[in-house]
Amino acid sequence: MSTLKANLISKSLSTPFNTEVVQKTVPSFICLVGITSLIAGFYPALWFLDLIGGLLFFPILMTSLRSYEKKSSFLYPKTNLIVKKAWKVFIVNLITIPCIIGGLIFLIIPGLILMKRYLYVGVISEMEMLGPLESMRKSRYLAEINGWKVLGLIVIFVMIFLPFNLINYLLFMREGFIFLGLILNYFLGWVSYVFFNSLVFYGYKDAYLYS
Repeated sequence: MSTLKANLISKSLSTPFNTEVVQKTVPSFICLVGITSLIAGFYPALWFLDLIGGLLFFPILMTSLRSYEKKSSFLYPKTNLIVKKAWKVFIVNLITIPCIIGGLIFLIIPGLILMKRYLYVGVISEMEMLGPLESMRKSRYLAEINGWKVLGLIVIFVMIFLPFNLINYLLFMREGFIFLGLILNYFLGWVSYVFFNSLVFYGYKDAYLYS
């Protein structure tokens, strides 16, 4: 494993447990992601609340990662800026995700190529406030540098995280240990959300550095 890849994994794995990141963002995660996912779990018709919560938390996490990387104080973004950035991320994903899913359904290889090509659209649209087409073009360019490496790591760690979520569901959520199951579910949700977004964030930073 290359030093660059090991460094990318190390930074991404340490981020969910970093004291500064936890203190600054966990309250927002609980309110925006934890509560909305709980509501959506009890009322499936309100599934969109989970989506909205994740979108609104994304700019907060990105702001925290940037301040942590620069070793500067974390300034909570204003509400209107959070909404504006979340909307941009939503629009660009609304365009790219159906294309990726279609590619995966009909021909797996084209779907993986599109997934790699548009790997950084969310980070780019949030960070640089670009429109969907500009974000897609820039992501395509940067992903040529390290897109397969980052996507490969995502696939590997999805397979690592998946058994933990399955075990949590089988041992606790289905056996009456609802409270313990919820605690573990939130913990796993926090770790996976922050880890995978950190992986893309640091992958983007590395690609930008070497572009």
